[in-house]
Amino acid sequence: MPFEQATQALRHGARPRSAVGRAIVRATVLRGRQPISGALNKKPVSTAKPPVATAPLAEDTANWTTEVRNGYTYSLDQQQRTRRVQGTLTGNPAQKRNTTAQLAAGGADRKTSDEGGHWIGRRFNGPKEAFNHFAQDRNFNRGKFKALENAWQRALDKGQQVVLDFKEIRYPEGSLRPSELRIDYTVDGVPYKVVFKNAAAAKP
Repeated sequence: MPFEQATQALRHGARPRSAVGRAIVRATVLRGRQPISGALNKKPVSTAKPPVATAPLAEDTANWTTEVRNGYTYSLDQQQRTRRVQGTLTGNPAQKRNTTAQLAAGGADRKTSDEGGHWIGRRFNGPKEAFNHFAQDRNFNRGKFKALENAWQRALDKGQQVVLDFKEIRYPEGSLRPSELRIDYTVDGVPYKVVFKNAAAAKP
């Protein structure tokens, strides 16, 4: 019995009269070229693998340079922006300012609400070079950042050791003005971490 006749027979409930005919129908359907039931409407199951997420590329630090001044280590990127500062605080209240570097900090990206801040404060013997300066929001500089520096000063006055690591200094793409900084530090080995936005909201 041809395939078409076998399938038509089953669809219309017809049964072959002989056992041989029924066997032919069953064999024909089993090796048929398409299903007879409602499985025709089922969607095929995809065997394609989902795309693999690409991990973000790590920042290229191969071309960064290092400057060491007054016991502090500065990492500078290709735009000569300070990206990391490390060192153990020391006191030097006689250290002078570099007003030229303070006024130039941030370049064209400096905001009218900014002033020239220091990564390492003058009282901690911070270097006078430009890489120790950045365009810092005035409220931030005189608020939370100053409060943190005062805490460091109190620790030094007690004879405690303060070790700093400005571990992450973030900038908008191409900008000379930092937007955020993360500071890891220890006081006599006890660890602390703070994260600041370089913005007016950073008040005490």
